[in-house]
Amino acid sequence: MGAILDNTAYEQHLSMSSDRCSNGKIKLSELMKLHEKIGELHLNVFGSDSNELRNDNHVAFIFTKIAILVHRLPRENESIVLRTWCSGLKGVRFTRNYQSFDSDGNVLTESKCEMTIIDLKSRRIVRPISLPGFEGHLYNEEIENRCEAPKKIALPDDMTVIGTHRADDRDIDQNGHVNNTVYADIMTQFIPEEYSGSDIKSIEINYISEVIPHEEIKLSTSSCDGQVVFSGATDNRTVFSGVIRF
Repeated sequence: MGAILDNTAYEQHLSMSSDRCSNGKIKLSELMKLHEKIGELHLNVFGSDSNELRNDNHVAFIFTKIAILVHRLPRENESIVLRTWCSGLKGVRFTRNYQSFDSDGNVLTESKCEMTIIDLKSRRIVRPISLPGFEGHLYNEEIENRCEAPKKIALPDDMTVIGTHRADDRDIDQNGHVNNTVYADIMTQFIPEEYSGSDIKSIEINYISEVIPHEEIKLSTSSCDGQVVFSGATDNRTVFSGVIRF
């Protein structure tokens, strides 16, 4: 069960199971999955439900950008508190925030993501205020979050192709495209050897175009000054960009 704080933020106590972890720490993709789950629980409090929105209104939430600041990744079997809240709505995009804490209240991770809603038939963006349930949604700009808002990632000129990833059925979510958490796995899989074993301080991802089942993503990277920039593209378009900082 979770708890609502001051009518705007929602938090839940969780234990980091071994299947979510690698080398004794939670994987970034698994942390992002927990973000998705607690975001859904928070929506329920305000009378919204992503499944109902999908089935009744034929719309879905889509992440456009995400940034995660890592102070320390939660450890295997560690008990944490995960918190989420929304800090604002600007036009068709709104910002959802996340924080995780250890049992002593120390902040482990902080995150901000930019989200929008699309019509699943036309694949066009829908204004949130036009949908049921959003008229009662509350926002909070006062809660401190040291993670900077995600920005458009500039790609350097020296990007080098390093591999490919073919989207299989395990990558696909209810919206019919590769789930946003999969890109974190792709990026960490292709971290250059020089940073192998280094602690990740932050990750940022721009979701540019949907990837459907069985499409192949060509991965390119450029590394310099303690960070690795990633780009993923199909034959005819760029689908994501990202950066991991160490």
